[in-house]
Amino acid sequence: MELALKIEAETIEILKKYKPSQQLYTNVEYYAAAIMKTLEIDSSLFTAIFSSSRIVGWSAHVMEQANNNTIYRPRAKYVGL
Repeated sequence: MELALKIEAETIEILKKYKPSQQLYTNVEYYAAAIMKTLEIDSSLFTAIFSSSRIVGWSAHVMEQANNNTIYRPRAKYVGL
């Protein structure tokens, strides 16, 4: 875990260097890419895997809203870690 946090911190510093006017941070795709690389999934498939997972989420929202014209919004506030 410490190694992952160190690498994330280094990545954030690189993002700050290349995009100094923007606050860019790692997200779930950053970690998913690391897992897929570890599993030796061909990197040319990364975009397709990310896209298909997003489509599943979007579809779930559409079906949820179609059922009762509302989208579930959790009341919990994410505070990190």
